[in-house]
Order: sequence, then structure tokens, then C-alpha cells
Amino acid sequence: MRAALSLLVAAASVGPATALDPGRSPTQYVMRAWAKRDGLPSAWVSAVLASRTGYIWLATPDGLVRFDGAHFAVFNRANAPGLPSDGIRALLEGRDGRLWIATSRGLAVGDARGRGPFERVTALHDLPIGSMDEDGDGVFWATTAEGVWRLENGHATLRAAPGQHGESYRALRGDPSGGFWLASAHGLARVDRTGTTSSFTVRDGLPSDDVLSVLVDRGGDVWVGTGKGMARRSKAGAFETVPAAGSRIVMALEQDRDGNVWAATRDGLLRVAGGRPELMGRAEGLPDEHTRALAEDADGNLWIGTEAGGLVRLRNGRAAVYGRAQGLTHDVIWTVTEGRDGSIWVGTDGGGLNRLRSGSASLATVEPALAHENVFALLEDRSGRVWFSTESHGLCHLTAERSRCVNVSGDEDLVRCIFEDNQGRIWVGTSGALFRVVDDALQGVATEDGKRIAVKALAQGPDGVIWVGTSSGLARVEGGVVRRVLIDGKPHAEDVDALLTDPNGTVWIGTIHAGLQRLRAGRLAGVTSTQGLPSDTVLSVLDDGIGRLWMSSGEGIFGVARAELAAAAEGGAGPLHPVRITEAEGLRDRECSGGVQPSAWRGRDGRLWFPTIAGVAVVDPRRIGLNTRPAPVLIEGIVADGQSLEPGARLDLPAGTHHLEIHYTAPSFAAPERVQFEHRLAGLESAFFRAGSDRVAHYSLLGPGRYRFTVRAANEDGVWATDTAALDFSVRPYFWQTLWFYTLCAGAVVLAAWTTFELRVRALRAREQELQRRVSEELAQVKVLRGLLPTCAWCKKVRDDAGYWNEIEAYIADHSEAEFSHGICPACKERFNAGSI
Repeated sequence: MRAALSLLVAAASVGPATALDPGRSPTQYVMRAWAKRDGLPSAWVSAVLASRTGYIWLATPDGLVRFDGAHFAVFNRANAPGLPSDGIRALLEGRDGRLWIATSRGLAVGDARGRGPFERVTALHDLPIGSMDEDGDGVFWATTAEGVWRLENGHATLRAAPGQHGESYRALRGDPSGGFWLASAHGLARVDRTGTTSSFTVRDGLPSDDVLSVLVDRGGDVWVGTGKGMARRSKAGAFETVPAAGSRIVMALEQDRDGNVWAATRDGLLRVAGGRPELMGRAEGLPDEHTRALAEDADGNLWIGTEAGGLVRLRNGRAAVYGRAQGLTHDVIWTVTEGRDGSIWVGTDGGGLNRLRSGSASLATVEPALAHENVFALLEDRSGRVWFSTESHGLCHLTAERSRCVNVSGDEDLVRCIFEDNQGRIWVGTSGALFRVVDDALQGVATEDGKRIAVKALAQGPDGVIWVGTSSGLARVEGGVVRRVLIDGKPHAEDVDALLTDPNGTVWIGTIHAGLQRLRAGRLAGVTSTQGLPSDTVLSVLDDGIGRLWMSSGEGIFGVARAELAAAAEGGAGPLHPVRITEAEGLRDRECSGGVQPSAWRGRDGRLWFPTIAGVAVVDPRRIGLNTRPAPVLIEGIVADGQSLEPGARLDLPAGTHHLEIHYTAPSFAAPERVQFEHRLAGLESAFFRAGSDRVAHYSLLGPGRYRFTVRAANEDGVWATDTAALDFSVRPYFWQTLWFYTLCAGAVVLAAWTTFELRVRALRAREQELQRRVSEELAQVKVLRGLLPTCAWCKKVRDDAGYWNEIEAYIADHSEAEFSHGICPACKERFNAGSI
């Protein structure tokens, strides 16, 4: 259900603008660098390959490197003996998904996913490889000191002679026509399908015969990088020098999906966009100006390999930031607004009032005393006057001729917000009171209890009511007096930093520590971090007009769908899916400014402006949304009791495997730390386990049997992929866990039971015979008693077997179980009475 909801939200979102926006300066891209401290084996990266599998592959002098955004895996002669050398020179992914690795001692090939061993290609006789490529027909070509080789079906054929002085060609690039271009120290050459070679030198328009790099762009033009600049050859066949390159040494060339051409030079990274050159060096943040490798990945990120600065990535990001590097007088920004001519007014911390127009910044104030002021609030009214507040001069307004300031009562009062209502009245909120501007003078607005109030936000509802956000709660102007808003009979008491009103009368309230609150029809409801809001401190609230509310906080900028916020405010249990903007998305610092108004602004062009402590950030909500491209999940390997195994079709683990690790990943480079995983081991688990950002699953003491491990991933925006990666394996049983052993044991149990039964029957039968014998003896004795008794005729005594005469009672007692009781019969009684006895 969660996955379906995520996909539904993603489908309703505008796809992310992943390419490098040519409208931004290179310094406005998000830059990140990785060095040896991050896991690279070397700071020298000579080649970069963005594989279709999602991995970034790197060539270094100390081995082949695979990168998934979170971890570097290094392959060298120690752990990958199929590599001819640790000195990797070039990389190529073939149409069939194989990874070709050019080294200083020959060529190797492997799986671009990193599975299985690498194999040495012996057809090229372990020659050092200079460069390689596939032509338009998918045929593999490579250069060595012996010339140009064609490799097909495991056989290599020498198809072109070496360079003029026997050196290896530096670059080989196939073109759509089936031919290829060759760069050497003595010019540029082209070999067509028939093998005919054409040569080009400075006489043909090249800046230098020292050719280092070649690019065939999507339009068919050929770009040539040399030791003294760059040239472009159109389809007409003429070379034209690219002035932007100057005399720079151009090591590599790449064209991005927007058509910009990038050049890795010894002086930094050069971008040519619309004929306009821009160079990035150390001053612009590059860790090393000696760049030598370029690649664009599927998300539009640009990867740069350097000679001493490791790996660098440029990505568009969801925000572009203007700061000192773009001409502002200070990086700490308090407030921002838009003028009628589309220019952006920026209030800085100690740099006065700035103005951004057509991407260029300038100091706007004409009074020298205001050039270094803190500017906290801004407004351009309908007459064109620009109102702003300063720390030392109070409320000011700017005209073309001069700046004029208006005193505010109370030296300690700071103007926090300036607001114009729909009648053209100017309202001013300070740290102690609310005012109206009347004839360029400030007129105070009383409070219901006569106490001071710190006004931080102002807004007007569709009914004309002025809403007032204060540090002690929400208020409104009624009858010319500021009155506290009552909720269920009690004053609203949260610290309010931002207000936004809807046409239906709903008031959205940004608070400090209480999240975003919604006041609708007298009912107050909150949306907080417990429901998925990235921060409980909301410094600004903007409506982007296309279905989201955007907020700023100390944790960055985030946008949430109105429908999700409404559901959360109504008590819905569904999670929020915010679009987050932090340093990973272009901010130079995620801490935004607040406590003044406006603390954010929506421009007429739909872009949103947010002041931060490191520049003013601009976000275009029409070009960003949830990233709908799922992270491709891959299973990298399995470790059983410390032994690494390759995932295979039939993975059979030995009996008694105590500990099992399954390593998986999802190559993602926007915010890899936010990629989430779920996995399940069928045969042991019935449901998926939420693993978070962990990329290893651990299992202990698995019983014998067959198992299927399945893993899925969600990208940085929480969109779950429908595709999963699976691994089938089995655990062998011990001999006592096998079926034949169980059968043998069962047979032994049956035999033991049968034997025990037989012995018991025999014992019972013997017992029965003994009882029968004893009964017979007893019956025999009883029969003697019933037979002839030798009895005295006179006294009636009985003679026993020993010859003794016993009383009859004693004899019978000894020979039976009969007992006696004495009485007198009637006849004897008569005789006794008659005295006859």
C-alpha cells in the first residue's frame, strides 16, 4: 500500500530537473568531492565511466574503482587477478553490458555490475592500451603503440598504422558513420569505414598539432582539445577555434544533455554554453585545477576526475544560491522581495540593501550610511517606493533620488515586518508594537490589554481582516485594536513566525517548535514532525500555486502537497512526502532566516526565494518534484563465515554456516544517505524487514533448505521501486539432517519399539503360565480338601497328612480360607435343655 501511494504521489509530481541548468553559473551547481580519506585508492583519477547499471567506475593508478554513491569498491591484482595491471588508463561500457578496462599492461573485460571475475584479453598481447571505443556498428577498437586494433569474436586485427613517430594514439572516438577519430601528438586523423585515413593539423585550423581529446557531439560536430586550446569542426568540414578555451591544455571533452560542452583542462573546468565561456578553478571550489576526465550520468550529474583532488561531482540541485560569489555584498541574508520590474531586493546582514537584476547584483542604497546596515524587512509598494528597515536607522524608503528614514518609537524597537494591504495601507510590525504608516508617519495600533507585543508576521484574509503573528500567539485587528485570537475560549499561545491566508479564509500559521498549524472555521489543527514534517520550526510559508506549500526552517527548505497537509490536519495517519532542499540540493547552509517579514517570497515567474545564512536561495517548483526515477537495486555479494562468494544461479552454502552477510546497494548520487531499503528472506521471514539505509543483511544459524533473498529500495524522495533484486541460495544439511538419516532413525525407532513389544509379550505370556501353574496347585489342594477326610466317628476330629488328629475347625482353617463362627442348632438346643448333652 505504501509503495502504491508513493508511486501515485510521484506520478502526480513534476519530474526533477536533473540536467545542469545552463541558466546557472557553474558556482551555483552543487559540488561534492571525494578523496583518499573517503575510500579512493588514489587522488589521481584518469578516467570516469557512468555505467548503465548505475555505478560510477573510475580508473586510477592503484586499481579499478566502483562507486555507488555511498561506498568505493577497489579491484586490483590482489583481489582481481584477471586485471593485467593496477595501472588503469581507460574504461568503456559496451553495448552488451561488458566493462572494458584498458591498463598499462593490456586489456581486461568483465561485468559492468562488478560480478564475476575479470578476464584478461590475450588477443592484444598484453600491450599497453592508449584508448578505446565502439564505432557506430558496435565494433570494438583499441589503440596501442603498434597502431589501431579491431577486436571481434576474440580476434584482434591491426587496421591502422601507429602515429607518425610510433606513439600510441591518445584518444579514439567512434562516430555515427562507422568511422573513428584519432588524437595524437602530431595532429588529428579520421579513419572511415573503408580504412581510408584523413589527417588534420594546424594548417587545417587546429590550434595545435598536439591533440589530446576528441568529442563527436549529438549534432555531428567534432570538438578537438589540444595543448593550446580547442577547436570545433562543423559538418561543412571547417575548423574554428573556440576562443573560450584560450591556450589551455584540454585533456577531455564531454557534452551534457542540454548541449553544453565541458572541457577538462589543466587550469580548471571549462563550460561553453551558448558560446559563453565560464571557468571553474580553486577559487570556485574545485579541489584541484588539473582536471583530466569527464562523464555525465543518467541523472544529468557531471563527474570530473582530477590529478590530485580525487573525484568531483556537479549536479543541478533543487536550489540556486546567490551570495558573494554572484555579487551580493554579504552572504547572510535576512529578507527578500520582488520589485515591479522583476528585480529582486535583498536585505543583508551588514551589507545594506542589494538588488539582483538579470543575475547581476549591486548595492541599491544611495546613502553611504546605509551601505553597511543590517536590513531586516522589505516591501515595494504599489507606488514603486521600496520600504526597508535597518538596525540603526529604523524604517526607510528608497526612491530614485535618495533614501529617507522614519523614526520608530522606542530605541529598542526593531522593525520586523512591513506589509501592504489590499487598500494600499502600509502596516509596520516592530519588536514592541503594530503601526500604520499615515502621511509618512507611524501611527500606533493599540492592543486590547495595553501591553506591548512583538509583531513578527502580518497577513490579510479574504474578508479584509488583518492577521497578526506575534511571539506570544496569533492576533487580529478588530475595531482598530489588536485582539488575541481565542481557540476554544483560550488565547492562541504559540510563537508565530509566518502567516499565509487562503481564499477560503483558512489561515496557515508557521510556529517556533509547534510545526505548521491550520486555523479553519474556528478549529485549530497542527501538523508536526510526528506526521513527517521535516521540522517543527516553520519560519516562512509560501503557496507555489501548483499544489504545494513551501516552508523554510533551520533544517532547510521543504515543500509538501496541500492535500497531504489537509489530511494530516484532519487527523489522517498517512505520512507526508516532503520535497526536501538542504546542502545536498544546492543550499550552502541549510539554516534559513526568520523572525522578519518577508522571510520568503514568491515571484511573478513562480520562483520562490528564501533568505539563508549563506546566500539567498531560489527554487523553481515547476522544475522540481519528487524524483520519480527509482534507484536501481543490486545485490553485490554474499559472505558466508568470512568467505566472500559471488552471487550465482546456484549458490550452495556448506552445512553448519553460522553467519551469513548479503551485501546490496542502490547506486544513487543525489542524497545516498536518504536511500532506504527493505528485504525479506523467504524460507525464514514472511514479511519485508525495514532496513533503513543499511546495505548489509545479517543472518545467523540458518537451517538447511532453500532460501530466496529479495531486496527493494526507495530513492532519496521515498519513491519505492517496483523492481526488486533477488538471490536464491541453499544451505546443505549435515548427514544427520538428511532424509535418509531421518528414514534410518525412524526405522531404528520402529524396530526398537517392535522388539520391546515382543519382549513384553513374551514376559506376559511367561507370567500367565506361572499364574496358571500356581492356580492349578491351589486348586489341587482345594480338591484334596473336598475329597475323603479321615474323621473320628466319635469326636469328629480329622487326621492330617502327618498323622495328627486336629479339631475339624483347625484342619479346615489350615486348608482353606474359611473362617468359623459358633452357634447351636435347634436339635442340640433341645437336647441341651433336656440335659441330654
